[in-house]
Amino acid sequence: MNNVAVLKKNRPVRTVCLSYGRVVEQDGELHGVMPDGRAAVWARKADGCLLAPEVGDVVLVAEGGKEGPFVLSVLMKDGTESRLVLKGEVEVQAESLILNAGRRVGLEAPEIAFSGVRGEARFLTFAFLVSACKAEIHKVTTVIQSLDSVTDRLTQRIRNSFRWVENLEQVHAGRIRSIVKQRFFIKARHVSVHAEEEVSMDGRKVHLG
Repeated sequence: MNNVAVLKKNRPVRTVCLSYGRVVEQDGELHGVMPDGRAAVWARKADGCLLAPEVGDVVLVAEGGKEGPFVLSVLMKDGTESRLVLKGEVEVQAESLILNAGRRVGLEAPEIAFSGVRGEARFLTFAFLVSACKAEIHKVTTVIQSLDSVTDRLTQRIRNSFRWVENLEQVHAGRIRSIVKQRFFIKARHVSVHAEEEVSMDGRKVHLG
């Protein structure tokens, strides 16, 4: 215990000087800060200073440390844009996190991942642009008032398909070909078959009437 007390007693005390000034120049990670009535001080942004200092900003500088002067905080921005600059991987932990922007929120990265138990998205208008999409969905329920789609090619593999059309279903196609392995059944109150040139029916048995 005595040795610890001696070490604490003989530990040198470093005097730190705080000053503020305006950023007048930037060189890589160094910021040239001009305090009032003094020469410019070249300081690095401290890791705890979240806002990136820009030319024209008023910043708080700490001097006297062995590592050199540091910009501790941006006191006043010169422009209307602010940048948060953090090193390495960053994790934000909170009970609830809300991002609120008056105009736009953008996420840009080579890879973006979302995970959660429940998700919800609400938009007045939505545009989704992607070159390739893969989705694995257990169950989907959609309610759409109007749907317009333009597809160059559509391929579907369905085990069972059921559709209920209340009013009209109309198809315009260059050619239609249906291949059924077993039975093909059509039931209607009225059936009309119209061909401009030829109608062919071929089968082992053909029943009419």
